[in-house]
Amino acid sequence: MLGLRQLEERLNRISGLNVLHLRAGYFMENTLGQADAIAQMGFAVGPLRADLKLPMIAAQDIGEYAGEALSRLDFAGHQVQELHGQRDLSYAEMTAILGKAIGKPDLKYSQITSEQFRATLVRLGMSENVAGLLVELAEGLDSSHIRALEPRSARNTTPTSYEKFVSESFLPVYRGKQTAA
Repeated sequence: MLGLRQLEERLNRISGLNVLHLRAGYFMENTLGQADAIAQMGFAVGPLRADLKLPMIAAQDIGEYAGEALSRLDFAGHQVQELHGQRDLSYAEMTAILGKAIGKPDLKYSQITSEQFRATLVRLGMSENVAGLLVELAEGLDSSHIRALEPRSARNTTPTSYEKFVSESFLPVYRGKQTAA
């Protein structure tokens, strides 16, 4: 997160540059890794509290918003726009949606420790540095140190529902994991 802040600060120092910083919520795509966990272990797993509500957004919605903003060029100076996605969801709620979609309505979510999360990421091929950054992000979210600063509004709400994302993006990945297993 520090790197993103530093990038914003560097861009803001460029004289005469009009910048629109997009600050997006938690990417729906972050849950694609659950396909492997569910296929192998029979439950979803992650470093965040099951009840922690997150503004869930599809990367496609961010791209569409950025494209529209660049087409309009209606921003001047240094502006920030948060993007919250269609609605806030907890991992418990996301797991229920995943379970329904894959025919396992009793699918459970289990929180793991930061160290277990780091070890899993490294075992899957991530560098210690990148794994550490993801642990830092998870800890920041879990403690609410990293959170949306503006309330949800029509301006920062985007159209893609988690159910649509699961249908169009998660299910093909999950089915591929089942076939490979």
